Amino acid sequence: MQEVVGSSPIFSTKNTLRNKVFFLFLPKFVRITTTKFRKMEKKRILSFVGLLVSGLFLNAQEQPVTPAELPVPATEFISKHFPAHNIQSVMKDMDSSGRMEFEVKTDDFVKIEFSQTGEWKEVESNSKTGLVTTFLPEKIREYLQSHYSDEKVEKAEKGLRGYEIELMNDVELKFNLKGEFISKD
Repeated sequence: MQEVVGSSPIFSTKNTLRNKVFFLFLPKFVRITTTKFRKMEKKRILSFVGLLVSGLFLNAQEQPVTPAELPVPATEFISKHFPAHNIQSVMKDMDSSGRMEFEVKTDDFVKIEFSQTGEWKEVESNSKTGLVTTFLPEKIREYLQSHYSDEKVEKAEKGLRGYEIELMNDVELKFNLKGEFISKD
């Protein structure tokens, strides 16, 4: 009983008459509840820390794989749109929602991200030559040709709502899933 009294911030560790009298008037379930609450609070904090640490380890599961382990649509995409590029590395990783994704890097500084089904999510070039645009919908290619024929594409992203194209001059263009122009940043 001394342990409960001494560990509470309401009571001091000294055995004063006031503390003894106050403690006697507390119902027994309150004394037990505060002790159990502290133990439960410690367990919750430890559980939270454990989940946080395990989440960090789960996100750090990036591992190299062979090009043969890519989904078939991904290998077809690479051979169709980037036939002259040699694959340097393929990494398999979990995205933020727990789905598998693949990242392919080529010898010509092109990085391609694929979903677990092999659909391209992002294509980026770190070279001054830019990207080929054959994988983009025809409407987007026509828009780029008519409005930005002198600029090269640095990055293309495909999301749930549409496409985002970044040009070498840092202009960002947004298109819907049908390939229709939406905005320019």
